[in-house]
Amino acid sequence: MSDQPFVVALIPDLMAEVRFTEAMRAAGIAATVVPDTTWRATLAGQGDSTASGRPALAVVDLTAPGAVAAVEAAVAEQVPVLAYGPHVDGDALGAAREAGAALVVPRGRFVREAAALVGRMLDGAVEPRTPGA
Repeated sequence: MSDQPFVVALIPDLMAEVRFTEAMRAAGIAATVVPDTTWRATLAGQGDSTASGRPALAVVDLTAPGAVAAVEAAVAEQVPVLAYGPHVDGDALGAAREAGAALVVPRGRFVREAAALVGRMLDGAVEPRTPGA
């Protein structure tokens, strides 16, 4: 088992997935994108992609079906969440905050700064949120 923390992501769009995994690889961050069907198992360190154990961070694309439930599942497993979505979807961004996502950003910022945002969260520079706070 590796000591390097890894990031698990729920990203339904193939092009966004490729951009994310390439950005993480370039930054030297271990990351895997999993389908929603294995999300909970991966958070608990039981999925096929969990050679590193439990993830240190979850990234959730708020356009994914069941995205807010995915945020809630990660928070329940005490995995910090970085959520992102369209800047025009204030309801989804707000729901992610209410569900306990530690950091919620518009998609444009995430696309530009994914590696830096993930790095900051892995370094503990972003405080966890309490659901509903």
